[in-house]
Amino acid sequence: MSTRRAISDLNSLLSVVFENTYLKVNPIESINSIYYPNWRINISPAEFTKMFVDIEKQGAKPRIVEPEVWQTLLHVARSVVPFSMKEIAWSKLAKTTAELSLEFYRKYGRVKLLVIYAGFADYNQGKGFLIEELKNAIYSAILEDTSVDYDDIDRNLHFTIVDKNKESLKMAKEQIKQLFPSSTVDTIRHYDLIALKRLIIDRNRKGFYDIVINTSLFGKHPFSTEFYKAISILTRTDGYFLSANGHHALWKHPFITRMLIERLEGASVEIFDDFLDANYDSPPDEEELFNTPEEKLQTELVIEYYVRLNEAFRGLSENKGEKIVAPDPIFDSTTTLEEKLKQLSQSFFTNRMVPVVSPHFRGTQVNFIYATISRKIKE
Repeated sequence: MSTRRAISDLNSLLSVVFENTYLKVNPIESINSIYYPNWRINISPAEFTKMFVDIEKQGAKPRIVEPEVWQTLLHVARSVVPFSMKEIAWSKLAKTTAELSLEFYRKYGRVKLLVIYAGFADYNQGKGFLIEELKNAIYSAILEDTSVDYDDIDRNLHFTIVDKNKESLKMAKEQIKQLFPSSTVDTIRHYDLIALKRLIIDRNRKGFYDIVINTSLFGKHPFSTEFYKAISILTRTDGYFLSANGHHALWKHPFITRMLIERLEGASVEIFDDFLDANYDSPPDEEELFNTPEEKLQTELVIEYYVRLNEAFRGLSENKGEKIVAPDPIFDSTTTLEEKLKQLSQSFFTNRMVPVVSPHFRGTQVNFIYATISRKIKE
């Protein structure tokens, strides 16, 4: 059987497994490539990239979500931890960016930022939440620091914004210019990795950026190492890569995914078990599934989130008299923190993790955001 046929069959099976739930199911191609062997998938990066670009094209338009749906989503997120992880994470990311921006301004008299994904989607009704947070945080930091000349830093702010959506880029530029009219704002409309590679071709952009920022992005790059390497080439040797993303092992192995399926009302665990029985002699030991207790804890948090999300949207659907599926999709390329740091290290970043958001779950802190500093770039 060909790889494409095998993936197609697995997607068909998963659609049946989750058919009677209230969750949106991304195709299996969306999980990180390092986990493919665990799912009995063998595919080359070149073959996968073509398939993945086709998938990305289908989601090129901003998602507009009804207020009732958005409020249901937020309620569930806040029920798992005492706040919406995404809301707080993006705000903290912006504040960290602002603090580092002032440091680079004092050091070099300018700040060069690369924002990969303008934050147009994610149910913000076209408000471009990430850029809005970034420009407000930088502006506030400038006003609070009397040693900084606003007009001068305005002239010496350089933004490069990458997004595949035209409206997203237009709004991002407008948002930045509201507070920093003299700043330079370059926009690049393309898929993230392709855009980064195009920047690399420009010799003047190698080692150009002080801060590279991204959010909600690891779910779009199943071949993450290549993505990290592109970022490292574009970052100064003393620059920072800031990321606002969760990390878990839920899609690392189908036997972990089964932990979600068996708890999910409406999911067909029997059908999934038939797949497991046909492909695996026996379940792996827990030590093989989770590298650390924190990895297991983080995964349990995500399972709890999806279980509650499914319950909440079942209730919303019953009230509305029609099936309403949660907009947060399951199956993405999110990896464990250990794997992310490993890939960053291979991409010439120093593994100096700076936790920004550490929500409490079962009495334990779980990191959602980290910053890594670049070291000497190799080519």
